[in-house]
Amino acid sequence: MDSKDRAPTRGWGRFLHFLGRHWWQGIAAVIAGVALIAQLVSCSTEAPDKSPQPNVVNGNCNVKGADSFIVCNNNSAATPAARLEVTELSVGIRKAVRSTWTEEEVRKEYGEETVGYGPVLDVTIKNSGGLATLASRISVTFSQAFHLEPCVPVGGPLGVSANYDIAIPEPPPATPFVVTKDVAYEFPSNKYERFTLTIGPKLIADGGTPLIFVADVELIQDGGSKLKVGRVAVVDTGGHPYFYPDGGKWVIERVDDDEARRCMGRNRQKVREVVEEDGLVLSAELSSLATSLAQFA
Repeated sequence: MDSKDRAPTRGWGRFLHFLGRHWWQGIAAVIAGVALIAQLVSCSTEAPDKSPQPNVVNGNCNVKGADSFIVCNNNSAATPAARLEVTELSVGIRKAVRSTWTEEEVRKEYGEETVGYGPVLDVTIKNSGGLATLASRISVTFSQAFHLEPCVPVGGPLGVSANYDIAIPEPPPATPFVVTKDVAYEFPSNKYERFTLTIGPKLIADGGTPLIFVADVELIQDGGSKLKVGRVAVVDTGGHPYFYPDGGKWVIERVDDDEARRCMGRNRQKVREVVEEDGLVLSAELSSLATSLAQFA
């Protein structure tokens, strides 16, 4: 065999020798390879089968079934929690305070208990959520609490022990101070609820001047969340025979000498500073007091 007919023994030489003698078989192999690759690409791009598979439960996630895979189609919205908001808040002197005279002979004459006048908060709250909630505590933070000056001194041994929901110590301590009360107010879902809260001094002394206080009221729910009811400024009736509210106005009598007028001028300034504070819910009696004291400017 001469050198022209000898087949290469390795590498590209053998492959080129094969194509030279069997070129038509090489072309057919290339065409078959291209067709196979095209078929594989076509299969990989087909849309997946969306039909339910065996043992698959389509529906709500709460469906139960043995040996079944659950496909969750739960589109229901989560139940909303309780959501409280104060829709109305007013404060003023009302006849809603139970009290007891401190002297035995007076108690016998007037009875063991009587209903007197004092500051009352009237609150309306809406629960716009989907669940009921329970309020377990009321917290009142006093930023101011003081008596006006007794410009016309009077007085005696008598006094009234008042049964307020929130009782301010007498004399009032240094501010700020907090007084709390355990309650049990239930607020049903999607309803309005109204309640009242009385606030005032534990003891109203005969001849005592009106007490003014500024306080932030909060309602604390069972879970610990807090609802700000409001920031209020209130004056009580006091026990002074010549300085007291009467039918929307104030009786201020026997302020005859210069010292008494200067004293009332100091009371005027204190009241003015309170009513001019922004963001307060003022009682009608406190606003009226500011107007009545303006004469002592």
